[in-house]
Amino acid sequence: MAQEALNEFAEVDRGRLARKQAIDRNLYNLKAGPVLMRFDALMGFEFNDNPQLEEHPREVDFAFRPELDMAALWALSARNALSLNLGVGYVKYVNNTDLDHVLIAPRSEIALDIYTGDFAINVHERVSQTQDPVRDPTVSGTGDFGGLENTVGTRVDWDLNKLVLSVGYDHYNFISTSSGVAKTIQRGTNAPSGGVANNAQDRSSELFYGRAALRVSPAVTTGVEASGGLTDYENDFFHDNSQFSIGPFLEAQISRDVKGRAAGGYVRSDFDRRGITPAPAAVNDFYAELTVEHQLSQFLNHRLAVGRQAGAGAESELVTLYYARYDNNWNINQYSILHTALFYENGRERSSIAERFERVGASVGITVPLSRKLNMGAAYQFLYKDSDQANRDYLQNSVTVDLRYAF
Repeated sequence: MAQEALNEFAEVDRGRLARKQAIDRNLYNLKAGPVLMRFDALMGFEFNDNPQLEEHPREVDFAFRPELDMAALWALSARNALSLNLGVGYVKYVNNTDLDHVLIAPRSEIALDIYTGDFAINVHERVSQTQDPVRDPTVSGTGDFGGLENTVGTRVDWDLNKLVLSVGYDHYNFISTSSGVAKTIQRGTNAPSGGVANNAQDRSSELFYGRAALRVSPAVTTGVEASGGLTDYENDFFHDNSQFSIGPFLEAQISRDVKGRAAGGYVRSDFDRRGITPAPAAVNDFYAELTVEHQLSQFLNHRLAVGRQAGAGAESELVTLYYARYDNNWNINQYSILHTALFYENGRERSSIAERFERVGASVGITVPLSRKLNMGAAYQFLYKDSDQANRDYLQNSVTVDLRYAF
């Protein structure tokens, strides 16, 4: 949908920055001709007191998460490069064996960056296979939620000195590899009598976005961004839909250590009338975002983001969500980093399970080196969801320990 299209725009920027940082920090440790490479092996352990996100959890569980990661960068010229990131692993639970699954890390991507004249062109394909139910606030009563996601597309930036024009297109596919969400929908009060197919979430989307950014000064950029999405579901339980958004934005380097972004605008969502369940009415809505990042000292940086968004959920074609998220990084010393995070969400589902919910979460984690090539990370996460629907509240505590070895 339209909000997801804007996320794809930001994902290209994150990928470019990650590749630059990998070169600057000399993270590639192998070389084969013109290709720089890095291999990492990870062994993760997880303790979870509510893996099924149930209101009254029945048992705790332990999971093992072996993973192998590879990164490669091929410099085609002084400015153009082809990059590959791939992480493949497996998640094995001791008790809830129905949650066992193959993992393709979300950062897996192949990308081509081309710079010619005033144009910067990015061509990419991102793929992931995950089973992470807490990622979607609409999921309750099951840990069996996940699927194969694939996004292929391109973005073009045209730098006209003070004005930068950007356009992009992505084709997105989601193929469900689980049945948990279909079962929780079927248990709901609005479930259809004929049942819910396991492929009810399978869908494809055509995502479009455009942006005109004007550099008012070296520290201030403003402009307009627009996006659109066309979504086609494979099954008739959910409704095909279209969404469009447009609005202004402002990005500023407020001081040497503080930068911010503000954006907002109009969102329109329309739904096909055909389907097993009644279609949601057309929605005229808005989105908003305010983000501030502060480098408090050489040891601490933190970030606060508040806003409102509209997008698709696991159990609904449209979810509107207010959110507030805070996180920081403490550089304890040259090698160890302490990370903490807090968030609050207040959401409303517009179809299927007509749910209103609140969710809060907190986490703390630390990364420390055990040797030149071996790092250990440990983290604790707390999640609580309060829903106005029966049997959809949950409380979850989880502890993870990761050992990562760089070859």
